[in-house]
Amino acid sequence: MMKNPYVTAAIEARMVGRADRVQLNQDFVLRRWLQLATADVRELMGIHFVPCRHCWGVDHSYQFTDLELRDAAQRHRREQLELPLKNRREFDELGGGGYTINREPCRGPDWVDRMVHQYASMNREPPLGLIATADHSCPACFGEGEMRPWLADTRNLSPAAAILFNGYKITKDGLQVLVRDREHAEDMLAQHLGLTVQRNLNLNLDLFKLSEEQLNDLLRQVVDSGLIEAEDVEKVAG
Repeated sequence: MMKNPYVTAAIEARMVGRADRVQLNQDFVLRRWLQLATADVRELMGIHFVPCRHCWGVDHSYQFTDLELRDAAQRHRREQLELPLKNRREFDELGGGGYTINREPCRGPDWVDRMVHQYASMNREPPLGLIATADHSCPACFGEGEMRPWLADTRNLSPAAAILFNGYKITKDGLQVLVRDREHAEDMLAQHLGLTVQRNLNLNLDLFKLSEEQLNDLLRQVVDSGLIEAEDVEKVAG
């Protein structure tokens, strides 16, 4: 039945009609490939550098969050009540409260100079946001801060990042974010634009056993692959 041209034409017509109904066409597929190929993985996950506990503490001593400071003071008070009056000590707030990760590390001009030299050694321009946040760098972390990984709220992803996101799984090392293959999308776009040549011809054929139609199809593949020019094929055929 599939050799009947009326049957194949009817099937193709139904497939075209279905594609129109669901708006599935080449433009749709290309847009999906383009979104996947250009998606920025930094929308899904990344690394932030936050202040260490000594960056902004008083005299760069260990800094508590406000809740930690309250709990530490209460715990110290209970412990002191169990001691004789002469052995009791006042609570040491160290660097005080107010620690937050929503602040830049304590970075001085020396840290900025160090980063400028580091980028220069890689022949790269330093980022525009490379500025000092204090008159000197934290003596504990030298202005580097602490590295903290983060994961995005998947409810707020851009369309491209939503296509890139492929779920997650829990491993013994923690949460692993799964992403789709962007390189495959890039390859498909390159093929569509004619930037790559597929050389997947099967040349281990007995040409004498091929039909006229099969020979013509093989020649078309050879021409499409760029192995031979169409003019040369016509010369040989002539």
